[in-house]
Amino acid sequence: MKKKVKKYYVIVLMIIVVLVAGCVFLEEWISSEQRLSEKQIAELREQYPICGINIPATISMRKSSLTETKEIAESFVYGKVVGDMSTYSISASAGNASLDNKREENELIDTFDFYEYTIAVIEDTAGKYAEGELITIAANTAFIDFNPKLIDGMQVVVPVVEDSEVDGRNYYTVFGMYYVTEERYVIAAYDEEQLNDSKDVFGGIKVDSLMKKLKN
Repeated sequence: MKKKVKKYYVIVLMIIVVLVAGCVFLEEWISSEQRLSEKQIAELREQYPICGINIPATISMRKSSLTETKEIAESFVYGKVVGDMSTYSISASAGNASLDNKREENELIDTFDFYEYTIAVIEDTAGKYAEGELITIAANTAFIDFNPKLIDGMQVVVPVVEDSEVDGRNYYTVFGMYYVTEERYVIAAYDEEQLNDSKDVFGGIKVDSLMKKLKN
């Protein structure tokens, strides 16, 4: 009787092992199936172009790999663009109010121009923001021709660093940025094949898979 019971547990254990192995294989198979081919990505490039290329030497815009961007970024935000681009300017301060006033009176104040987009957060890798929270992503206007042109309703994944002085404002870079298609596939907004190791080429995978990889 004991032998029969033991044999029964062995059979059950073997079935469990087979089922677990089958689930792992199925998950990997589904994952491998849910990726756009190079041809499909190429066909979408007119709508989702590669940016951050052909940057003139006069523009101080450092190219970085995804690994380098992850070391700098505070989070990667997956969100939806709300509305149109807006602009703002920041005046450089000498750190002395009296001196700043004198410089302003003599029109000697240096100003820096920026543009920004409003993003409705869907998810972010650091858990800094709630779903639906509105933030802005900004960059110097010197970079405007080398960053993606975003439109209302477009979804993106973007690396950000928070502005320490303005709540909800973040600065971003195209290097490490991804467009998200209507079918929730991601397409790199930068030349990831040139800048990244092969293990960090994620263009064509689902956005959920990308967010998991960016958290690691």
